[in-house]
Amino acid sequence: FHHYNTVHPHRALGYLAPREYIVQSTSEELSEN
Repeated sequence: FHHYNTVHPHRALGYLAPREYIVQSTSEELSEN
């Protein structure tokens, strides 16, 4: 499962790996504040 999350991009997340999406969305939230 961990391998899947880091390697396979997900269409619903703009083709980012779920882990990358989480990192990106977190950094965007921080920059908005």
